[in-house]
Amino acid sequence: MVIFGSGRTHQRQAAIQRAQKNLGNVNTKGLTDTLRQLEENGMISRQVFPTVPVTLTEKGEAFRGVFKEMARWEGEWLS
Repeated sequence: MVIFGSGRTHQRQAAIQRAQKNLGNVNTKGLTDTLRQLEENGMISRQVFPTVPVTLTEKGEAFRGVFKEMARWEGEWLS
């Protein structure tokens, strides 16, 4: 299971939110503390992966509504 996708705070927070969603009613501090303890005890390891910044072009911006609708559909049907 990949928890942290990169060293960036907002991406770590998003990863924690995904883990919380999958694990149920878990608070951020509790999850973070548990992950740190597991790492300290040699049960898990964290890896930092490089990220490539991506921005939408004008054409991509024009397609943004489709992206949003696809995300909505995914949330409704695949969650």
